[in-house]
Amino acid sequence: MFGDMIVRLTELLGGFAPNLIGAVGIFVVGWIVALVATVIIRDALKRTTLDNRSASFTFGLGASQVAGSVVEDRSKRLKSGDN
Repeated sequence: MFGDMIVRLTELLGGFAPNLIGAVGIFVVGWIVALVATVIIRDALKRTTLDNRSASFTFGLGASQVAGSVVEDRSKRLKSGDN
């Protein structure tokens, strides 16, 4: 009885396992590609002032000032209880 259960479980998982392994593989490769892209983009933005110029053009402020005002606004909302 227990042996039949193991055989049946092996048959069920046997068809599913290759799909699962493939999905995990695609996920890992995508994650690595995203990490590499993140490093490249961060490095490129550090070498240029493109992020500061775009924030200045959009908001009239530098990127760090925009981020600071967003954080400040959010913390004020959380303190007042207005989410």
